[in-house]
Amino acid sequence: LDNNDHPFTEVVVMRTWKGWAELIKQNSENTGYMSKIYSILFGDDNSGELHGLSTKVRIVDRVAPEYMDLCEAPVETEYFMITNSYHRVAPDISHLMFTSGDVSSGIPSKPVIPYTPSEMDLCQEHVGCLETVKLGREIYPNLDKVVLDFDMVFETSTRNEFCAYWKGLYGQNGAKLHKSYGVVYSPEVPHGPSATSYTAYLYSLGIAESLFEFSDKSRQGSRD
Repeated sequence: LDNNDHPFTEVVVMRTWKGWAELIKQNSENTGYMSKIYSILFGDDNSGELHGLSTKVRIVDRVAPEYMDLCEAPVETEYFMITNSYHRVAPDISHLMFTSGDVSSGIPSKPVIPYTPSEMDLCQEHVGCLETVKLGREIYPNLDKVVLDFDMVFETSTRNEFCAYWKGLYGQNGAKLHKSYGVVYSPEVPHGPSATSYTAYLYSLGIAESLFEFSDKSRQGSRD
């Protein structure tokens, strides 16, 4: 992030292994490089923040399964995106994420959201895509878009409302969803809330296209 032009003011890292930093610290007396890593990451204040970076980074211990990160991440900004360690921020990402808008005409800038039409062969040939659409249509029956989690620019306030709705529909950690598919089910079936279900929720409220500018990936491509 430090080397790119980007709009991100904070990074929230969701981790599962509670106490790993403390373990590093305990072993640092006999392992010099471990001590150096701990100092770089945490300094001496045990704040859970990474130091020495231009962008604030917070590390948060998960209190729910990983697939619930979309709803459980303690986001404080107006918008946010989710990603993993296999992705990197593109150098020109700021120019690709929002429409230009027109202040003089009162036209606000909106996040641009790439999507795949749900009826395309690209979706129809993959079980995971079909199941994602199926779950989205439980929220909004006319859903015709598939939005990948890493392509979505979530608006935090509507994320919060969506997550409350989703938990009411499927249970705190999706227990009702998991029960409907059995104890063990295909990894291609979404375990938790998704960007597509979030999109379906916004369409069910009639506000999706007032909040976002949707871009057909089969015609315009995507931010990748």
